[in-house]
This record gives sequence, structure tokens and C-alpha cells, in this order.
Amino acid sequence: MSHAEVNQAPRPSGFRGLSAAEVLASRERFGANVLTPPKRDPWWKLYFRKFDDPVIRILMIAAVIAIGVGAVDGKYFEGLGIVVAILLATGLAFWNEYSAAKEFDLLSKSEDEVPVQVIRDGVFTRVPRRDVVVGDIVVLGAGEEVPADGEVLAAVSLQVDESRLTGESHPVAKQPASSSASGGAADLTYEAHRVLRGTVVVDGHGMMRVTAVGDATEIGCTARAAAEPPGEETPLNAQLHRLSKVIGVCGFGVSALTFAALVVRGLWVGEIALAGGQWYFAALLLIAAGLALARVWVPIVADALELAGKPLRLPKWLGGRDAPRAGPPVGEHRPERTGGVWGWPVTLGAGLLLWAAGTGLGIALGWLDPSPGTWLSADV
Repeated sequence: MSHAEVNQAPRPSGFRGLSAAEVLASRERFGANVLTPPKRDPWWKLYFRKFDDPVIRILMIAAVIAIGVGAVDGKYFEGLGIVVAILLATGLAFWNEYSAAKEFDLLSKSEDEVPVQVIRDGVFTRVPRRDVVVGDIVVLGAGEEVPADGEVLAAVSLQVDESRLTGESHPVAKQPASSSASGGAADLTYEAHRVLRGTVVVDGHGMMRVTAVGDATEIGCTARAAAEPPGEETPLNAQLHRLSKVIGVCGFGVSALTFAALVVRGLWVGEIALAGGQWYFAALLLIAAGLALARVWVPIVADALELAGKPLRLPKWLGGRDAPRAGPPVGEHRPERTGGVWGWPVTLGAGLLLWAAGTGLGIALGWLDPSPGTWLSADV
């Protein structure tokens, strides 16, 4: 109890509280009065999750195309500009989320240091809220937050705001269990003799004996349940989820149609002229690039099929989601696409391997000239 501030007040009549040895024994048995923070993913997972956004996927395809064309034309500004836009969008979103989580942790730690008045060894003393243990007798006053769950031992016009747990805006009168007044409140969410961590004393004063601390408190159980993935989506989240799919599918569809239209126009007006082996290499390059970027466009195609009422289950390494929890199909939980750690190396490696194998096969069969300069013209 190095942080305890002993107030040499007269010994409270009828309540002696715990001794120093009893405090240590209680903390050893029931733990500290601290809520366990929710488990968070490491920072690198939070960052790479930002690349699952459909718009970011489209920009990634555009960056690859722009850089590839720039490598031929010697103009890299457009491709580098898209890369900078991607890094800014993902970086700012990641930093906002990461800094908010850090600030929340600091706020939670500062709240654990709020002094609480307790009775120990027959005298009043102040200890940090984190040091309150089961069995402690806590003095409650107006404007103070209840530091742990407990039962009322004495009360004088004690009124507690339980809206944080129940949503009810009206304060609730609290009385000891032995009081006849506490037996007539059958409509209360919690018994009149119980006070809970996180609630606020709005009037009166009293004393309580702590019965639960930390994660064992009512608000600790609520926080733990809230940290678990929800079993279903709210109607608003479902609509936003569908809207993001529509934006991604429409954007990708327009991009693909624009690319196809430009290629057809180039062939029609003669801007794109290919010889026999160059057709083979162009097709090989397009297929290899599509395979390498499968993690980008395949999930968008899956979203399009889902919007059309024909859902397609993808493997996790290709950007698929975990199987939804059992339950009603309406509003079911849709986990985010994470795709696993090896998703990108697998698709990129497969694309490069296909390109290398196809090029070697073309040279071996005489479809391609051994000189790379003839495989594709700069204009194409």
C-alpha cells in the first residue's frame, strides 16, 4: 500500500475493515481491481487490414498498370502518385485507429489511480482504485464513482445512477439488505442493497462491502461480452457493408470495361499492332498479372456474385472470410477478409512462376525470339 494516504480520523464505529495481511490475502485470491483490456491484434495486422478496402484494391491495380507503362515510357510520376495516395490513405486510417486505442489505454490506466476512501485496521485511508480488494469497506459520497461491486452496509439518502449499466436515467435508492425499505423494489434491475462498479453516487452517502473486483464485476462481464465478435449485424452496418460492395464492384467493373475498350480501340485503329509471338507473350503477361493480383480482383468478383444472389466461398489465402456463426441468416455476422499471412506471397509467386514458365516454353517451342526486346513493342 505504498500509495495509501492515511487520514488519522476517529475509528469508525462498528466497521473495522481489513487488516494489512487480510488485504494481501484477498488480492492473492481474487486479484486486483483492474479490468483486463481487450485483446488487440499487433500493429502490422491492423495496417495490412486497411488494404482489404475495395477502393484500395482498385488503386493497387491502377498503380501496377501505371508503373508498368511508366517503365516503358520512362514516366513514373503517375504510378508513384498512386502509390503515395495508397500509402497516405492506409497510413492515416491506421494511425487514427492506433492512436485512439493508445489514448483509450492511457485513460483506463489513469482511472485506475483515482483515490478511494476505505476503512482498514479501523481507520480511514485512501488507496488507488486498483488497490481495492474483496472484503474492503468503502465509503461512498455524492459525485463519486463506485469502485467495485458490493453490498450496502449503511446508507443515508443514498441515490445511485445506474444508467451506465441499465440505460435508466432515474437514480435508484440504495439501502442495506436488512432495511425494510429495500424489500419493496421488485421492479429494479439490480437489488436495492447492491451497488456496482461504474455507477455514480448522485446524492447521499453510505458504506459498502466489496464483493467483486476487476473482471468479476458486472461491468467487467459486460465489457468482456462486448469485446467478443458480435453474432449479428445491425441493419445500419448491413447497409453500409452492402454499399461498400456496390462501390467496389462498380468501380472495378468500370475500370475493366475502360481497359477493354481502350485495347479494342487500339486494335481497331491500328495503334496496337502485334506479330504472332507477341500475341502469345501479351496473353501470357495478362494471365500472369491476373494470377499475381488474384487477391485484389477475385474478392471483388465474389462480392459481385454475392450481390447477384450467388455467393461464392473463397479460401482464406485468397481473401475469403471465416465461416459465419450458426444462427439466423438475416443479419448474420460477416467477418472481415483477412486472407492469412501467406496470401500475397502465394499469388505473387504463382504469377511470376507462370510468367517464367510460359516464357521459357515459348522460347523452347520457337514462339518467342530469344531476344527479349522483340517480345512486346514499347507502343503496346
